[in-house]
Amino acid sequence: MTIFDFGKGVPPCFKTEGGSLGVTKSMVKQGTGSLKWEFSLGDKLIINTDIGYKNLVPDGKDFRVYVFGVFLFGFGAQGSLHFGFMKDGKEQTGFNAELGFKKICKGIVDDFDNLPIDENLKKPRVGIVGEILVKYMPLANNHLVDLLESEGAEAVVPELMDFLNYSFFNLGYKSEFLGTGKFSAFVANSAIKLIRMVRKTALEALENSKRFEAPMPIEKVADLARPLLSIGNQYGEGWFLAGEMAELISSGVPNIVCIQPFACLPNHVVGKGVIKQLRKVYPNANVVAVDYDPGASEVNQLNRIKLMLSVAKKRLEENENS
Repeated sequence: MTIFDFGKGVPPCFKTEGGSLGVTKSMVKQGTGSLKWEFSLGDKLIINTDIGYKNLVPDGKDFRVYVFGVFLFGFGAQGSLHFGFMKDGKEQTGFNAELGFKKICKGIVDDFDNLPIDENLKKPRVGIVGEILVKYMPLANNHLVDLLESEGAEAVVPELMDFLNYSFFNLGYKSEFLGTGKFSAFVANSAIKLIRMVRKTALEALENSKRFEAPMPIEKVADLARPLLSIGNQYGEGWFLAGEMAELISSGVPNIVCIQPFACLPNHVVGKGVIKQLRKVYPNANVVAVDYDPGASEVNQLNRIKLMLSVAKKRLEENENS
């Protein structure tokens, strides 16, 4: 394995056909320096070193894996770089690396959109909501995502950033109804707009995807939560937990596992407490509340989740036959 560190200068094996080479310490991912290459369209960077690559032997027995890793810093750069691996003047293999955040996001989503899958295979989609630590930490929820997938379901875990949006949104509510001051509301609204601006490129890529959905704006999530409980419920995950369940159901995920630690009072109120109202507003909601605690029975957790999945599979089959 060869690792280049440019802290002591440009190694002799690095040559360029066009442009100039140097070293910078302003952007370093690993080591003590980075290679700085100022180039124009058509320029080439040549690394004359043996990386030990050999063509795959087409006999079904050669499982060698070759990895080439590079960290690219190209702020404002557009287009793409082509990496070619040469031997005796001929390219053996290669790949393109897109420059520009917009192209990278679109490329990632497009790659997943074009993965070959069985489009006729339908699985029940199951959302996971609840207390933030138990929701995202596999060790705390007994690897719930793995369990759902092993039982033939598609796990849908909402992204983390909207919890931050929820926290900022609450400051605006407190300013309007609890008299905390207009400046805090201004800061909160500005923060939400800033987050939306930073995420804009990724959100647009997801909105144009044929397999993925972009998360809703936090204002829309709050509107979905209002028929279920007051937005003044801001302890713990607060109204956001109910809003997240409504968002999932509105996005075609009617099956939900609501998880929380044992004796987590806020989540029992805004999670378990809204399930009855949630079913009134969304009659197709299939929600199960599960407590996670070192003293809780894992068998009981599993049975409750499997019961929810049996209902989900039955409804999916009925919808396909109708």
